[in-house]
Amino acid sequence: MSEFTIRHESQPDPYEVLASAKDLLGHFGVEEDPAEEPEQFVAAIKQLDPRYQGERIESRQALEKDERDWSPETVEVINRTAQALRMVVFDEEGRPGHIETPLVGHYDAVIALGGARRSNLDRTRYAVDCLKDPNTTFNHLIVAGSGRPLRDGEQETETYAPGAQDQFDLCVGAAKLVARENPGLTVSVSYTAKEKAGTPDVLATVLADLQKSEIAQYGESSIAAITTQIYQVSTRMDLERVAKRFGITDVYVAGNPSDPELVAKRTPATYLSEIVRTLKAAVMLIESENE
Repeated sequence: MSEFTIRHESQPDPYEVLASAKDLLGHFGVEEDPAEEPEQFVAAIKQLDPRYQGERIESRQALEKDERDWSPETVEVINRTAQALRMVVFDEEGRPGHIETPLVGHYDAVIALGGARRSNLDRTRYAVDCLKDPNTTFNHLIVAGSGRPLRDGEQETETYAPGAQDQFDLCVGAAKLVARENPGLTVSVSYTAKEKAGTPDVLATVLADLQKSEIAQYGESSIAAITTQIYQVSTRMDLERVAKRFGITDVYVAGNPSDPELVAKRTPATYLSEIVRTLKAAVMLIESENE
C-alpha cells in the first residue's frame, strides 16, 4: 500500500453516483435510463455483475481468483469508476492508497455491520478508534449481522471468533473482544435470522429493535453505520432509504480503510461487482424518494 491517505466526509447523492458511472455504462453498452426505466436499468446492470453466474451467486472472495481476460480499456474504466465511487484510490504510479470516510459527529447509535473474515472486528474497532476525535461521540455501539453461513475463505477468524459458522458468530466474537479491549464500553449485538439477508435487511432489523427500546427517541434520532470503505457509498444510500421508513433522516455511514492484504487481492471483477451494487442502491433510493 502507498503511504498517502484520502479522507472523505461528504456523502454523495444518488444522482452524483449515477453520473460517476456514465463512462462505464457506455463502455458496457447499457442504454436503459435509470430515471425513466429503473427496473430495466437494474436488470441490465445485473448482467454485468461478475458475482451472478446464472442463478448462482459467487462469493466476494471467489472474485479474488477471477482469471477473465479483461481488456486494458475495460480495466481502466472499471478502476476509474471505482475511484470516483470512493472504493479505492491510486497514486500517480497506480498503487492503491488508504481511503476512509471517518465517523464524525454525535450519534444515538452506531451500527458496525457484519461481514466476512476480519471485517466485523475491523469495523467495530474503527468505531471505537473514531472516539479519539473530540468531535465524535455516540451513545450505543451495536454489531449487527445475519445467520448467513460462512463460505470457504470467509472463516479466517481464529483471532477473534474461532469455530464461527455464520456471520452472526463473527459479530458476537467482535463485540466480545472489543468490549474486553475497552472496559466500560457496552457493545451490543443484533441478529437478523434470514440466511440471505442483505445490508438493508440487517439495518431494518436494528432500527426496528431500537424503535421498540428506550435507546433512542425516534423522530429526532441520529444513526450511523460503519462498513469497509469499498461498500461505503452503497451502504450510505441503503441506510438513508431504510431509515426513512422509521422516520429517521439524520444518518451517516463511515468507511474504515480496507486491509492492505485484501486490497492486493482485489480484481477488476471485485470492483465491477461493487459498482453494480452501488448503482442499484442509487436507483432504489431515487425510487423511494419519488414514492
